[in-house]
Amino acid sequence: MINSSDMVVINPLTAVMTLYRSARNLRTNVIIDESLIFRGGIWPLTTILISYLLFALYLGPKMMANRKPYELRGPIFVYNIFMVILNVYFFFESISAYEFGRALMNFEFPPHDTKHITPQEMRRLTFVYWYFISKIIDLMDTIFFILRKKWSQVSPLHVYHHSSVPLCVWLAVKFAPTAGVNGIFPILNSAVHVLMYTYYALSAFGPSVQKYLWWKRYITQVQLIQFVVFFVYGTTYLFKQTGWPTILICTSVAQPPLYLVLFTSFYLNTYCKTQSQTQLKKRN
Repeated sequence: MINSSDMVVINPLTAVMTLYRSARNLRTNVIIDESLIFRGGIWPLTTILISYLLFALYLGPKMMANRKPYELRGPIFVYNIFMVILNVYFFFESISAYEFGRALMNFEFPPHDTKHITPQEMRRLTFVYWYFISKIIDLMDTIFFILRKKWSQVSPLHVYHHSSVPLCVWLAVKFAPTAGVNGIFPILNSAVHVLMYTYYALSAFGPSVQKYLWWKRYITQVQLIQFVVFFVYGTTYLFKQTGWPTILICTSVAQPPLYLVLFTSFYLNTYCKTQSQTQLKKRN
């Protein structure tokens, strides 16, 4: 069961809402504004994330307190295979949409001229919209963990990560859907998610398969490398960007080092500390 102290999670909603109020006068893309989930401003996403946090931190644990964990091997396997396929598609589509990395070197804030949008820009706009939708689908990870009573998986880091990423991606799609710098996140993150969801799909078969999944810790190492790349790229973007609003600069630059610190702490506590304790027990 989740302790009450674990329920005090760094909530990104307040900070982002404050920044969003300062960004209401920014121009947005008409095509994105007319899409379903963006039509109501930030409120549809806010409703989704508040519901997610309520379920993850209170309703879910309370509902499962006196219930046996659900097996859900079939649904979890299907879900994870779907996410593998989806992220394989996102990986290759992002590479193509962002011109095999060349667009990542364009640090200018893009105009919102929908009358003269190029086919490549339209492709990016469509891509980032569906990529954002996939970040909402990612919330199912937490729901499955709770239904299976995998309380250790529903950590403050996990909840913060799953609630902050949709917000950051929403801001990028809302205010700069055709920007070249947006490509760095889906290119690397999709590749990492292919590995992660492949692991989840295989581990759904239970202990008979899990004993062969020795490479779990290396997925976390790949994630750490990803955040280092994001940090270096974000620092470059900070000094080379032109015309970008403060709200987007803050979310782009602040998140990578925060994730790097949080995931490094998780890695050290999960693998290095556990390994040291195991070696100490063997000596005794």
